[in-house]
Amino acid sequence: MRHINQRRYSYIPYPQHTEEPDNPRGKKVTVRNGGCGLCSACMVVDQLTTEKFSVREAAELSVAVGGSHGSGTDMEVFGPVVAEKFNLDFGMTSDINEAIEAIRDGGRVIARMANLEPHHKGIFTKKDHYITVIAATKDEVCILDPSWTSKKFTKWEKEGLVRLEGTLVYTTPEILHNERNTFVPSYYIFRRKKGNKI
Repeated sequence: MRHINQRRYSYIPYPQHTEEPDNPRGKKVTVRNGGCGLCSACMVVDQLTTEKFSVREAAELSVAVGGSHGSGTDMEVFGPVVAEKFNLDFGMTSDINEAIEAIRDGGRVIARMANLEPHHKGIFTKKDHYITVIAATKDEVCILDPSWTSKKFTKWEKEGLVRLEGTLVYTTPEILHNERNTFVPSYYIFRRKKGNKI
């Protein structure tokens, strides 16, 4: 199991706002500050297949298919392309129970987090962020966060909301769901196709 951290990839360019070639906001972005979706997708591929999907390859693919037309990665564009490339099934939902059921059935979920409240600190992000949910029970979910640092979850306002085991982050389904981005599908589900074993 690989934990792929976007902070290590400041040397890989990841152009943003690609439909606006003159937009200066998009030209200097790298995976470090815009590639959480890429790293989450790479971790999903690592978990569900025997193939490798490098961060550089993910960045190039996302740009090629229009996945970086705005800020960050549009998982509604990029997710289905990744699924097809690696022979996986893909789905979207905003139902936390459906997401957990998919994980418990062997799938993996990329969850889109957001900080939508002006006075809320945000457990996973100050803005908008993808994380990978790799295991779940009815009481707890296990997360690989592409922007993990040793200090990210130790701030006092996060005490009691998560627990850590190395780079694995655990929280409740309720907390995960409360932190989601509510304006888009919150959960992007990847599954092995039936009969496709590793």
